[in-house]
Amino acid sequence: MRMHPYLTLLTLLFIANNLCAQIQFGVKAGFNVALDNAETAYVEANNRGISHGVTYQGRTASPSIGLYTISDMGLIFFQAEGLYNQYSTSYVVDSYINDEIDGFTLQEEYQNVNLNVLSGVKLNNWRIGVGPSFQFNLDMTTDLTELSFYSDKSRSLSQGFQALIAYDFGNIQLDLRYRTEFNRVGDHIYFTEDESAFSGKVRGLALHAGFGF
Repeated sequence: MRMHPYLTLLTLLFIANNLCAQIQFGVKAGFNVALDNAETAYVEANNRGISHGVTYQGRTASPSIGLYTISDMGLIFFQAEGLYNQYSTSYVVDSYINDEIDGFTLQEEYQNVNLNVLSGVKLNNWRIGVGPSFQFNLDMTTDLTELSFYSDKSRSLSQGFQALIAYDFGNIQLDLRYRTEFNRVGDHIYFTEDESAFSGKVRGLALHAGFGF
């Protein structure tokens, strides 16, 4: 897979910054909580009215684990990390053409690696930063293939933005961050060849703890 041009630029900046900075490497674990809102998209049956409603219920909370490095240049820091996480999403499907189907739940399972890059200011033991986030989809399984009108338009890479506030004491660090993706919830879901009408953003909070060497 060809490296995304943004990733190439960030890698070069990170290498250049590390040439003249104090560097720390470490391991990190965290817990992610989704802030997505539930919403419903509707399926039209050949322009003869609505046949189904598909309701996005949200994502499960998920753990994450990985590696990080921090480049400290006094008042400025530069941080990069790779974190593995997995979670599931759920959808409730209602049929308006079959009264016997009151609604049933289908799930999707995701395994991802997030590459996060942050920079900002350091004040005493506090760090405040912002930066881009890149999520690589390692694997996804979905029950939505049971639906005759479902088409999968999944992408292997999604991008987002995050803001962080962290506190360091010794080799231990704690950080709280807000993250949002540029894509929408369920934007990989098409009804036959028509894009589904989900409009909510993928958003979440995460708490991480790291130990540096």
